Amino acid sequence: MLFQNSIVLMDETFSTCPKLFDQVFTIHSIKYEQSFICGIELLPDRKKSTYRFVFEELKGLAVRMNLVFSPSTIITDFEPSLAEAIISEFPSSNHIGCYFHFTQAVYRQIQHLGLSIGYCSDESIRMTCRKRMALPLLPSSVVLKCFEDLYESVLLTSSSTLDSLKPLFEYYENYWVKTIGIKRWNVYGIRIKTNNNAEGFHNRLNLRVAKHHPNIWIFTRCIQGEEIRFNHVLIKMIGGLTCRTKTAATNAIQQRIDTLYLRYQIMILLLMTYYSDFLMSLKKIHRRNEKNN
Repeated sequence: MLFQNSIVLMDETFSTCPKLFDQVFTIHSIKYEQSFICGIELLPDRKKSTYRFVFEELKGLAVRMNLVFSPSTIITDFEPSLAEAIISEFPSSNHIGCYFHFTQAVYRQIQHLGLSIGYCSDESIRMTCRKRMALPLLPSSVVLKCFEDLYESVLLTSSSTLDSLKPLFEYYENYWVKTIGIKRWNVYGIRIKTNNNAEGFHNRLNLRVAKHHPNIWIFTRCIQGEEIRFNHVLIKMIGGLTCRTKTAATNAIQQRIDTLYLRYQIMILLLMTYYSDFLMSLKKIHRRNEKNN
């Protein structure tokens, strides 16, 4: 399944990792609009070379099965060494940072800068922070301009508000724009924006293991249980079972996003039409002037 699907989720968990290792690294594939766990690796560290070794082994396994492991989209968190390994091993894949991890990181910085009280009590601060969190939902070509416009709007407010928000703008620009890069966290037009399905698996694994850093035998038995569950769910999905229905609130939010995307595309088409008509008018005026002269 992993080698035959285009979307892959990758994530790490640490509390359920056996004591001899550093992390449990998991790889998930999307099929039937459902996330399936396809790889569970116990890794000794978080180095780029270790991640590359995992990917090379999976590529070799795919070759032995007469397949190719080259997903079109890979969704992960923002761990630097993992990102470097993905760029090296999957240069043609679209590597996207999880939108949920992005918003969590920004909110942690809000707390770190002491803006929690202002975020809860001041509508202007809260809306500015939320607009900043929403930048990944915009087309990448306009993100930087919108960020600059947002900063300019803050400059027009009271000095106390500017003083409190300026460090947050500097953090956003220095880390997310210059270090990580807009392309990495931009999720415009992408249906699956997070690796929350992988997080859900980790939560279930934590409940199965029921202790921090179990021994290898307890961990192995839990993984065997997950393999049985995987087969049962896959058989049901092949038999026509649909995935769990999304909540009304989730569907409403997605519908609003889709509507905004559509309106944006229509606006772009209208602008292009107006621009084309404007150029045609200029050409006609120019030709008329030439004839008169």
